[in-house]
Amino acid sequence: MALDNCHIDTIALALGIAKNTLIRHFGTFIKQKRAEGRAELSHAQRTKAIKDKDSTMLIWRGKQDLDQRDKKEMVVGGVVGIVHTAAELKLGKKMAEQFAKEIRDDS
Repeated sequence: MALDNCHIDTIALALGIAKNTLIRHFGTFIKQKRAEGRAELSHAQRTKAIKDKDSTMLIWRGKQDLDQRDKKEMVVGGVVGIVHTAAELKLGKKMAEQFAKEIRDDS
């Protein structure tokens, strides 16, 4: 059940024991099995995305694993702009600051 990422309450109820007892005796084992289940699922998704060239799965995996995001265009007052995520704006600011520093250092 842990391999299938069932909730701890569900596992305890199915086994007919208290949740605290289950955690005390099998907590580490449950964590290990959940990690194995997530690894299996991740592998299956990756295999399907690549083998079947499933574009939806490829996009989803890219967002999960590579922090890729959709960009949205927005028109304000006739001006077209790209809406960026906060992380992208922070990275852009950091890159601009680094570039400015390099220019100052070269002067």
